[in-house]
Amino acid sequence: MQSAVGFSIPSVISAIFGSWISVATYILTAIAVMKMGRKIRAGAPWLAWIPGPDAYALGRVADEDSRRRGQPETKFRILLPILTGLAALLAAVVGILVIALAMGTIIAIFGGFYDWVSGVDTTGTDMEGLAALVGLLILAGILMLLLSIPRLIALWHVYRVFCPDRAILFLMLNIFVNVTIPVTLMIASAREPIPEYSFGGTPPDGFTYDPRDGGFSGTETL
Repeated sequence: MQSAVGFSIPSVISAIFGSWISVATYILTAIAVMKMGRKIRAGAPWLAWIPGPDAYALGRVADEDSRRRGQPETKFRILLPILTGLAALLAAVVGILVIALAMGTIIAIFGGFYDWVSGVDTTGTDMEGLAALVGLLILAGILMLLLSIPRLIALWHVYRVFCPDRAILFLMLNIFVNVTIPVTLMIASAREPIPEYSFGGTPPDGFTYDPRDGGFSGTETL
């Protein structure tokens, strides 16, 4: 069924449903990252609600993995905001290319009609231009995929902090079913982070780490 203005009812319903999914994903992700930021005592966990700085909030939680395990420091809190900006810029370029491809297709159609009327063959030039636009779109898609890899790695570090027993499982779900990211983050945020100075880290003076229960014993030396 199609309305008088040319929009089909299924397409409108699909657009509304897609908008709801996007809003729900944003809200659940923000809640989860903020909760985890509070649990690790990160500064300004409320940044998880602001588009752009939310990448810093997620990166800050991911960086906690190396700190708590006594491993070389990671810089996801710096890397993710930069990559988020690049991804936004690339998305804008993709939008322009899509519009250009659509316009080019229309021009090619009318160009074919002109060729038929005038007897001048310009089809080859039109097809070359469309092929170039398609190539650029494919390249942009590959770049978008590459830019998503560091975020997936950061998510793996986040899961190692809050649910190390499920880190690989959650990462695989996120890779193959992207919409599971807010769900797995919410599950992780409901758990407590691994103890500080665990897995080879150095506890404060007077404390020793007990791997059997994941806790510390001893008296702190002041």
